[in-house]
Amino acid sequence: MKHRIIFAALLAFTAFTALPRPGRAEKETPPPLSFEPLPMPATDAEKSAIRITPKAVTYCCGGRRVEYPLEYRVLLRSGMADNNGHIAGLITGADGTPVKQADGSPRISNSPDANGLITAGGNYYLFTHFQNAPGAVYLAALDADKGGNLAVKEFAPLDFGGVGGTGGTGPGNNTPWGSHLASEDNYWMDAYWFTPGAAPYSFQHFERCAKTETGALTGGFKRAADEADFSWWCAGVESVRGGGPDNPAVFSPYRYGFNIELAVDRNGAPSIKDGVKRFAMGRLAPGAALAMPDRRTVYLTGGGAYSGFFMFIADDRSDLSSGTLYIAKWRQQVHGADIKWVPLGHGADKEIGAILDLQPDFSDIFDVGDPLVCPAGYRIIKAGPGGVNCLRLRDGKNGGAISPKFGTRINPLTAAAFLEPLRYGALLGGTTEWNNAKGLAYAEDHRALFMAVGSINASMLNNLDPVNDIRMPKNICGAVLRFNLGEAHDTVGNKIKSRFAATWTGQEASGVPLSPGLPYADENACHPDFIAGPANVRYIDHNILLIGEDGELHFNNYAWAYDVKRKTLTRIASAPAGAGIAGDFAPLDSLARLYIFMNVAHPLKGAALNAEGKQVNGPLLNNATDQQRKGYVGYLSGLPGLGR
Repeated sequence: MKHRIIFAALLAFTAFTALPRPGRAEKETPPPLSFEPLPMPATDAEKSAIRITPKAVTYCCGGRRVEYPLEYRVLLRSGMADNNGHIAGLITGADGTPVKQADGSPRISNSPDANGLITAGGNYYLFTHFQNAPGAVYLAALDADKGGNLAVKEFAPLDFGGVGGTGGTGPGNNTPWGSHLASEDNYWMDAYWFTPGAAPYSFQHFERCAKTETGALTGGFKRAADEADFSWWCAGVESVRGGGPDNPAVFSPYRYGFNIELAVDRNGAPSIKDGVKRFAMGRLAPGAALAMPDRRTVYLTGGGAYSGFFMFIADDRSDLSSGTLYIAKWRQQVHGADIKWVPLGHGADKEIGAILDLQPDFSDIFDVGDPLVCPAGYRIIKAGPGGVNCLRLRDGKNGGAISPKFGTRINPLTAAAFLEPLRYGALLGGTTEWNNAKGLAYAEDHRALFMAVGSINASMLNNLDPVNDIRMPKNICGAVLRFNLGEAHDTVGNKIKSRFAATWTGQEASGVPLSPGLPYADENACHPDFIAGPANVRYIDHNILLIGEDGELHFNNYAWAYDVKRKTLTRIASAPAGAGIAGDFAPLDSLARLYIFMNVAHPLKGAALNAEGKQVNGPLLNNATDQQRKGYVGYLSGLPGLGR
């Protein structure tokens, strides 16, 4: 591909490992699977459409080249109705009634996110998350014609009323035992903002949200002239709060931010496994959860800024109802970092559910001090969206009395470990400096875990953070990190009961920031021949790691095929302007085909910025029709089965 000089000049961003070479590998050993590179969109029509590479290439039968034409087939669009009257993307509250917009119309999400393909009773079913507040997950029954083309027979939203609804539904992954883990967002549900003791130090406290005369939240934010408008936060709380903060029997921020394990029976009926959220995996505002082949080890990203990286080891195979939760400790090295694991505690869904039934608030777990004059016995930490905190654990030590709400029945360390694992992890020495860590993928033949990091910025830099564990070179375009896995001991000397513990990490593929005046910089902040804002990753064997973007630094976000062995990067899809690549590339290897499910979220909605930080896609967004803005649920069709 072009622009080798620019690429060479920007190698300063490769402090951990070398950037991938764009394009194809050398021809001495043909890769078992490759894709024809997709050119960048050139016209407004191309920039407003979904485009994919025209073909994939394999080699067989003594090296014979075989080409496979590819196409993107749409299964659903936001707002589509099935024969039973169900509307794709319709958002409902915990009681099942549709959530209304300000104008009284039903809220329909244009942001389909994760997919999970389940085979049950000889039939195919597709879980699809819609990212919204509150969240929604739809289950679609699929049918295949004689040519292997899939179509939706019917679909319906899952009922989360039995678990109090969801704060939001973003990433998701299937487990090796055939269930589906749905990660529940709760960025606006930080319990620090809901406890009276935090009010003087947090201007996002719900007391600042606008209310009607009857006390109902409106989504507005009462602010002074020099304050930012946090209506987005108040609106999020309004959407998921149930009876509101004045009705604690209904509402608690601690009931949101968990993983939810879903299943489908042989008749196609969905259910929440065990009828509860997976409390034992911790309240993390999860970015993604990925179970390893041992059926016990699960990795969890935290999402957002000042987040953590977690590992859960289940007590029993294929059972996530109890286990031990760890937070990663980053130990900076010249080229990469060693990863150590800080144990947070052992817990079970039933045990943590009993704590939740007591309706604890933030002040039952921590004493809160003024971070400007943090008292002796307290500690300054920076973990999560609440900013800098001055905290003391209420564990009966160091002056922190155990809450009367817990008394002698509840271990306060259990409440801290599973309801506040990020802040508790920071107090124990875990690293809470991850920024925008999202998707996870496991490559069995490389025994490696991959993580998409949307931007190496802010908390991940060498700065004045309270601990400053992560000290990476700034790269606003983000990177994919690779983790080596094996056996390890935790930070207190106990052997971790897993052969899949991450022990080291370094950059595998990185984006390349552009400066004003360079080629492509008028429409892109990051070089379009390299990744920017990686969010979704999926390994599909044969050395191919799929990478999907969801950011604002490319005019169009792209999907890539990255060859892990040859270190080459090939553009295979482009989304409409303002859209993100979603769906987690959920695979189905069946009917002699490989289906890769890929969604397109919020098309023609989000801003794209150039190297000067100016929005460049405004005219396309302003002229888009409502139909163009509807989200897509679909799949890449035409790939051969990989013989797994």
